[in-house]
Amino acid sequence: MNSTSTPLYDIKAIKEVEQTALETLNIASITLMQRAALFILGYLYKSYPDVKKIAVIVGAGRNGGDGYFFAQQALSAGFDVKVYYLAEPNNLVDDVRKAYLAAKGMGVPCESFSSSSLDDADLIIDAMMGTGVNRALSGEWLGAAMLINRSGKPVISIDVPSGMNANTGAILSEAVKATETITFIAQKPGLYTGKGPEYVGKVICSDLGIPQACFESVRAASCCFNLPAMAEWFPDRKKFNHKGNFGHVLVVGGYIGMAGAALLAGHAALRIGAGRVSIATHPHHATAMIPYHPELMVHGVHNSEEMAHLLDIATCIVVGCGLGTNEWSIDLMNAVLASGKPLVIDADGLNLIAKGAVSKELLDENIDNMVITPHPVEAARLLHGTVNDVEADRLVTANQLSSRFGITVLKGAGSLVCDSDFLSINTTGNPAMASSGMGDALSGIIGGLIVQGVSIRRATRLGVWLHGLSGDLCAKDGYRSVIATDVIEFLPEAIAKLKE
Repeated sequence: MNSTSTPLYDIKAIKEVEQTALETLNIASITLMQRAALFILGYLYKSYPDVKKIAVIVGAGRNGGDGYFFAQQALSAGFDVKVYYLAEPNNLVDDVRKAYLAAKGMGVPCESFSSSSLDDADLIIDAMMGTGVNRALSGEWLGAAMLINRSGKPVISIDVPSGMNANTGAILSEAVKATETITFIAQKPGLYTGKGPEYVGKVICSDLGIPQACFESVRAASCCFNLPAMAEWFPDRKKFNHKGNFGHVLVVGGYIGMAGAALLAGHAALRIGAGRVSIATHPHHATAMIPYHPELMVHGVHNSEEMAHLLDIATCIVVGCGLGTNEWSIDLMNAVLASGKPLVIDADGLNLIAKGAVSKELLDENIDNMVITPHPVEAARLLHGTVNDVEADRLVTANQLSSRFGITVLKGAGSLVCDSDFLSINTTGNPAMASSGMGDALSGIIGGLIVQGVSIRRATRLGVWLHGLSGDLCAKDGYRSVIATDVIEFLPEAIAKLKE
């Protein structure tokens, strides 16, 4: 990790950091609760200056302790604040009980949560369940989350929206949909992948004064890359450069009826800056493809022998986009795997691997020199599991895929990039990109970066980030009408953002 990335820590690691702070600096759990309460109060002053009435919904754990301490501080600051509990206060223990007694002693009204608890509130603090959640909300807790979500009022979740898994972003039944999530000590992976981004709102993080030294012996689970890293990685161009300096992408795909997928990949590779792009496709529509982008060199091939000279001159090969899963497809796929060139494998290339239709020996030989880009359905096929298995823990899934197939992009909200045990979560992109051809464009972008001399690891992360940023620029005026061609056309604007 460095200054150009944001480390993300799972809950086990967070506990280790807290333990280090306790043992070396005598920073106790109750001190961290009090600091969290003061931080939330400071955020309220800055972001919600007109709020008067606050409802704090608390549970039985340390998250509830944060809520009780916040209520005490908010009352002292002049807010009209009430605590509504889901766990009987007389059963609270340790620091959480101390927090309750402090709030009660200050005169904070505390009563059992009911269906009318939110009626008069201007703002809701969700302190029901924190990072330790590992089960679905049920009973009163589920009812409270549903009422919060239907209230139409701003909601601040403490540490993580109640009902969401902080490590994975998984929602087991229902979770609070926050306007903001104020998370503490460090950022967590689940805030940025899976269903997490749909529930967290704006994320604010405070380390609660824990010094960086307490993190040094603890390994982050993953990271988010920031713009400075992407700007550093994007290849420069010299005035004396020519197209031969920027590589040659070969796109292999486009069986009958699927020419568009190969075209999109080729178009994206050109837009991201590849010097030359060729397409090896089915002869049925090779001639018809040329008018769409005359810059592309399109070749109809009946078999892998007719593609041999293209494999020889390619710098990187993008394979699978509209490839199909028939004998023609298998022949071309095996030839690509035997080429020894850097590979980006998507779509039907992944389906052929999942079916066992291509050489496992060749796959193993390419593991250090290829990228796979599955969406959750393709990931489930590759691992012979279900989509639910994939989405239950996307980080574990990405690691499993990477250990078998090399560098992996697990697409979806908060796309994951994993190679070996190095995992990053992408923070660009939006729901408008849920349309046909987006994966083809991404594959072309990654291939186009590789041929320009960007390392395969960096090209994958940079490609995913730029693909999402271009989608964000497309969707800045709405989320309904973005197509893959739009994303490709906005790539120059996305690249320009790197230079600002």
